[in-house]
Amino acid sequence: MSVCAIITTTQNDIFVSLYELNGLPTLYQFCTYRYKEDSIKSSTRQGRDKGASRVYTLRCTTCLPPQKVVLTVTQNKTQLIELICKDMASHKDDFKQHKFVLTGNDPMPVEIKDGVISKRHDLKTTQEEADTIIVQQVAKVNANKVLVVADDTDIFVLLLHFCYQGDISASTSIQMVSPIHGRSVIDINATVDQHLGIIPHLLAAHGLTGCDTVATYFGIGKTVALRVLRAGKHALCYLGDSNRTLSEITSEATSFILACYGQTKCASLTEARQKMWASKVGRSVACAPKLASLPPTNEAFKENMARAHLQVAVWRHALQPDPPNMEPTKFGWSRDNISNRLSPTTIPSDTPVVPEELLKLVRCSCNSEIPCKSQRCGCNIANLACSVFCACQGGQGCFNERTKQVLQMDDDDDDT
Repeated sequence: MSVCAIITTTQNDIFVSLYELNGLPTLYQFCTYRYKEDSIKSSTRQGRDKGASRVYTLRCTTCLPPQKVVLTVTQNKTQLIELICKDMASHKDDFKQHKFVLTGNDPMPVEIKDGVISKRHDLKTTQEEADTIIVQQVAKVNANKVLVVADDTDIFVLLLHFCYQGDISASTSIQMVSPIHGRSVIDINATVDQHLGIIPHLLAAHGLTGCDTVATYFGIGKTVALRVLRAGKHALCYLGDSNRTLSEITSEATSFILACYGQTKCASLTEARQKMWASKVGRSVACAPKLASLPPTNEAFKENMARAHLQVAVWRHALQPDPPNMEPTKFGWSRDNISNRLSPTTIPSDTPVVPEELLKLVRCSCNSEIPCKSQRCGCNIANLACSVFCACQGGQGCFNERTKQVLQMDDDDDDT
């Protein structure tokens, strides 16, 4: 029986885990991420860079810096991938009994066998994400059993999707193996058979409810999304389908997220937001919920949904040599003209954060040494706490007693 192992990590205990499961595979395929300047994942990677910023010059002849520095700084990780690829190629004579396919930054993977390095034209791809490259190679590999070594939800959902679609041969046994020794093995084929009712919509639901390029919704996790899918009343067929209009995609996605919030009678997310706010504030101002716990406004949701549409479209094209030709700035992203990096658009530029009429009603302009302490403060007179729109910005320097109460409640919530 031929066994193929597709690997996305370099942890030392991978090969121990594989040996205990099935003996050493006859074919290894090693995939890495590709880091592009204008990637829709650039903002996520930039966020991970926090806490470490030093860029090293990595060489095979020197010791590596601490793991956190290498894996959280994009430039360091890119260098590490290059070093791994070069080192494997330099040991080509060690591959006598096994075949090794290496996919690095170059669109053309290479195969190492019996000391010979050859190009794999059949696997050439410009896909950026290792997730999509892995699934593409799983679909093309000729083996009785494929072991995908990864701990990644995106890869798991992609494997389920394409196995269900029939793009991966039903005669091939697909197993997902954790790179961490001792964890359980997931049988992809069996999982597909067990969840036939929800898998057609699972890829879109996963993208819409949050991933590397799409913001999550407060309190709406994957468990909630699965519950809505199992209810069978809200499908997600259009997300990621370039043949559908934005109006169709928005309508379907809105219906699904409203169901996640339990607000199926509302016509829009803004209406659901207002309804949930009123239900909690109606009895007491002290019961006012944090804004983050409410559904997004229609404008904010549309931008986030557009990013989800783009990401799911990339996933749906995983078996194609190239990702879909979709301009990110038309799908919830803004491009920096200097760095060329992409950042998420939270709301359209022509949409005011707060209506001007409301700002005039609720903000004060206190600027004394002890702001908002007297009845000259408009918020104080109205028995309201000050906010970020006031001159005092509703912070620790505000002497409005109601502001202090709100700040104290926020601190108590954070402590719990």
